[in-house]
Amino acid sequence: MDITRLLQRKGARHSSRQEVAATVKRRLAQTPERSYDEVLAGLRTAARRNAAESRRDEPDSNEGGGESAAVDEVAPEHQPPLPVVAAITAEQRVRGGLPIKGDGVLGQMDPTFSFTGVSHAREEDEVHLTATLHCDYHWGVHPTGGGRKDVPSGNADFITIENYERIADALDPDLGPHTNRASLEGYWSRAAVEAHELEHARDDWADWGAQNEGVRVARESFESETIPADDIDGAIDTLLTEGGGGPRHPGKIARAVMAASDEHYGVSLPYMDRPGEIKAHAVGASIERPLAAAVRAHGEQLVQEARAAARAAGRVYTVVAGDTLWRIAERFLGSGKRWRGIHVLNRDEIGSNPDLIHPGQQLLIPIDPASPEPQAKEDWPETAIDDSDRAQQDEDSTVDAIVRLLR
Repeated sequence: MDITRLLQRKGARHSSRQEVAATVKRRLAQTPERSYDEVLAGLRTAARRNAAESRRDEPDSNEGGGESAAVDEVAPEHQPPLPVVAAITAEQRVRGGLPIKGDGVLGQMDPTFSFTGVSHAREEDEVHLTATLHCDYHWGVHPTGGGRKDVPSGNADFITIENYERIADALDPDLGPHTNRASLEGYWSRAAVEAHELEHARDDWADWGAQNEGVRVARESFESETIPADDIDGAIDTLLTEGGGGPRHPGKIARAVMAASDEHYGVSLPYMDRPGEIKAHAVGASIERPLAAAVRAHGEQLVQEARAAARAAGRVYTVVAGDTLWRIAERFLGSGKRWRGIHVLNRDEIGSNPDLIHPGQQLLIPIDPASPEPQAKEDWPETAIDDSDRAQQDEDSTVDAIVRLLR
């Protein structure tokens, strides 16, 4: 059937649309350089021209059942698509509680964009659309820090002379070229991670300008579309929900805003080269760095107090051949793993390498009320350490040294 006659046929609108689609598909196959809209527009123009010629050829007495009446009834359904004029405003919502899974992720911020308050009106040959761009910044932090211990302050009650240096090192941000990122090995600052994630929300809203740049992208995206005159509601619904709909699967226009935000954020760059991450880590570092310094200061104060207490109690031990800090800690503190406490009290005597101690050195031994008193020196066995003990001692010292180098 000729397409112009098809578009004029009375009372067969649905089947006509199917036949129009089939005709357009054939025309596209014949002229691949033309787009769907171009082919359809050409067919509609031909139909309207043919309809106008048919009305001129028919007598004026045709009052109802004739061909021109059919054209008058069907023609409005096939008007040219209408341009859109969009007025967009933006609102921000920041909310916590985003579930965090996996110990490798301490915090996350998930931005989504959607539209609320959408309304439209046809004015002459345009569709005037109003909507609110809803910018939802959902953030969260790991509930347990992935097994790391939160350090709420520099004088937290679990900080001791044995662990304060490790805590401070874990919290102190890397001074590399642009990382400003704490190692967070065993310890973390929940406050710093929260500030990091909230910076992402502030940055996207203020620095990128979701309320300005996002609005511009949304408006231009709407205005790049044309709306069928016979299905304005359906076309707008498609733009808002195409691809699934909902905040996790935004429609076509919301995805355009997300893509613009991602481009600003630099998602194509390596993670720590992204401008948004650099800024967020700097905000976290503004909390972590002074917190690490406070931990160090508190730890050093604890060391001074422990030295004074050890001297007052006469807790001084003279190193003999075969000694290691591990073995001395076993004797005095109940566990070789507590050798660090002896080292930090005697750093001036031992130096930075805890594996290098020498017979005759006098070492202060921390007072630990929770540990049993060691045997009196005269009660220690006079026999030399046997070869198996010495091998274990050397192995323990070597392992500790490797761990410190890799830390």
